[in-house]
Amino acid sequence: MFQELSKNTSSHLSDHIFNTLFDNMPLPLVLSKLETGEIIRTNRFFCETFDLEESEVVSKTSTELGIWKDSNRDTFMRRLIREQNVNGIELDFKNLKGEDIHTLINATLLEMNEQKLLLTMAIDITHRKRSEKALRLSEEKFRSLFEDSPGAIAILNLDTTIAEVNDVYCRISGYSREELIGMSWTEQIPADELDRLKEYNRRRLLDPQDAPSEYELTFYNKAGERKYGIMNVSYLPDSEIIITTFVDITQRKYEEIKLEQHRLELKEHIEQKNKDLTLRLLQLANTNDAAVRLSKKLKQLRLKIATEDNALLEEMDSLILEMEKNQQSIIWKKLNEHLDSSRPQFTSALLTNHPNLTPAEIKLCALLSLNINTKEIAVITNQTYDSIRVSRTRLRKKLGLTNEDNLVAYLLSI
Repeated sequence: MFQELSKNTSSHLSDHIFNTLFDNMPLPLVLSKLETGEIIRTNRFFCETFDLEESEVVSKTSTELGIWKDSNRDTFMRRLIREQNVNGIELDFKNLKGEDIHTLINATLLEMNEQKLLLTMAIDITHRKRSEKALRLSEEKFRSLFEDSPGAIAILNLDTTIAEVNDVYCRISGYSREELIGMSWTEQIPADELDRLKEYNRRRLLDPQDAPSEYELTFYNKAGERKYGIMNVSYLPDSEIIITTFVDITQRKYEEIKLEQHRLELKEHIEQKNKDLTLRLLQLANTNDAAVRLSKKLKQLRLKIATEDNALLEEMDSLILEMEKNQQSIIWKKLNEHLDSSRPQFTSALLTNHPNLTPAEIKLCALLSLNINTKEIAVITNQTYDSIRVSRTRLRKKLGLTNEDNLVAYLLSI
């Protein structure tokens, strides 16, 4: 009798433990009859996962509940009968709302009260599967962008080695993918650029916001040719990788260099022309000065000539006046010719900004724009040094310039 009581007590305790575990297991559990599939019992996590009420579940089969998504139940059951238990098989279900439920199923056969039962535990991996799908799609999009990008892309490790490149990078650099992967990016950078880019990289690893994300750089291709590009850099601390994209601007850069060289050559040419013109104007001014002295002597000689021949006196006066005009005319003709060839829009632009300038002020502006100094202008125009200084002061006011403004620089900018 004691043994019978002990046996009943042990059985009762086992049932209590089973029930406690079944109800409180934080995973969906369902107990069903093997032969009919009729559900005997579920826990609340099962009902919550499949959006069911316990009263709707008991005495029904999973097929009647409509939670199977496909026809893999038969395959599952054959495997279960053959192996007696199934662990870690992925099966797809759906809840009453028609939403997909991805599960990892563990199932085992039991015998209780002379009945063959099936205990099934479902681990909901829907979120994981969605994350995996999102990650896969993200990787596919990244791979598509990576391979189809019109720009060169390289993924760098923190130790400066190249982890991956796209075809455009290979084409621009002249290296194959096999040659590039594992190579340090520093090997492609000229010595005069390397310190700057290393400093950017150092600052970027300490604080991604402290280094510029976009900048110009130069690099060597496999053939040793110097190339130019615009680099965009993104550091991903969580992944410990650096993604770089760049566009090859070598052709544009060479055109800019050629254009700058041409500009400098043109500037030197104009400066030389200005010097030549200044020298020529000074020579003409000296000639003019000699002509002025000659004219003065002729006037003095005229006063000494005793004659009543008025016609002769008038002819001498006309000759002196014509000589003086011709000298000034030659000087300004040369000046205007030079301005027309070197700065054809100068006079019109000057008058557009300052329409009230007098002819004398326009001539002074023209001379100053040729970098001719005050002393030289005085000689060219046959005026005193002080009178040119006064004219410059008046001109500054008329142009609206302050004492801090550079008069010559302003005229050169027109």
